[in-house]
Amino acid sequence: MTESVKIVVDGRGAVGKTTMLNYLTEHRFIPARVTLGLKMFMKQYQILNQEVTTIIWDLGGLRSFDSLRDLYYQGATCLVLVYDITRYNSFEELDYFIDLAAEHNISTDKIILMGCKYDLASDEQAISQITIEEFMAYHNITIEIKSSARRGRNIDSTFELATAMGLPQNNLFNVHEISQLKEGLIEEIEHIDIGNLSPEIQELQRRVHQERLERKKLIYGTKENVITAIAHCGLVVLLALMRAKILMKTYNEFGRAPIFNFIVVIVLKI
Repeated sequence: MTESVKIVVDGRGAVGKTTMLNYLTEHRFIPARVTLGLKMFMKQYQILNQEVTTIIWDLGGLRSFDSLRDLYYQGATCLVLVYDITRYNSFEELDYFIDLAAEHNISTDKIILMGCKYDLASDEQAISQITIEEFMAYHNITIEIKSSARRGRNIDSTFELATAMGLPQNNLFNVHEISQLKEGLIEEIEHIDIGNLSPEIQELQRRVHQERLERKKLIYGTKENVITAIAHCGLVVLLALMRAKILMKTYNEFGRAPIFNFIVVIVLKI
């Protein structure tokens, strides 16, 4: 019996998603242009003595495709969330994809945070490890991997781990076996240190990260506040409609008397 797993690979454009997947399937570095829409890749794994077909959905990172993401995320069991180590703005926008994953019941223990292009990182360009760890703690993400398609590092092992994380818990794959497998695969992944950033850059990134979180809270608020605001607006509209209906009924009964017109104007201004 062959089991299948759907993995979504997402992140903003030009972070290295498709180039990484080209290496996964072709075992060589093939630079890719920005993906328009969707590309699909397949990979076979032998997991716990069972054949597993991993179907990988590579989503274009341009904002013009955001309206299609709801469809792409359906049925996914694991999310590999990719950013470019050398571009802070690609890291800054990851909140959007985590929120989308939550809407499709992909919990944070099914998310792998993956930094691509570590071979291009320098002390002046890289996102600090402190910033990454604060982000992971805020979103309760436990797995973070750095990779390089140019050097072929941490790509095969990452998607074998993602496959194991996406397996269903059934007679073939019980919780204990999957947990042990994940721990073993995590140990096999190469830890990559991209160097320590200067204290000034670390402080700057921390400040930007905190400002982004505060801005997000200010704009969106909590889900409870949003629901309350929507309910309040609906109530206001309903009361306005009811008041308008009562006025029209009264108007039809009393006709166009000047005194009534005066009363209508006063009521509408209240």
